[in-house]
Amino acid sequence: MTMKASARKSYGEYKPVIIHDPDGVRRRTEIVGKRDKYRPIVAETVFYSGPSEEIDWSRGVTFVNRDDAIKYAERLIKQRLARRKAFRDKAAQK
Repeated sequence: MTMKASARKSYGEYKPVIIHDPDGVRRRTEIVGKRDKYRPIVAETVFYSGPSEEIDWSRGVTFVNRDDAIKYAERLIKQRLARRKAFRDKAAQK
């Protein structure tokens, strides 16, 4: 699977994006550094039928320059490929 670094403009800032399988049929994008926090809701009564959790949305990592966002995504791709190679090498040694 190949990955390509890119950036997407959002509210005047750039978000780093990784495009998985850019030339294939299974193309998908991933916004880098996006973290959502989930908080469980504790029901005060037995008759509570609302949602079981609340979500705090976050914008993730943003940059002023497009080039900086692309460099960040490229650095993350290199880290992931290095981790994947180390995992495969370790599995091959067993």
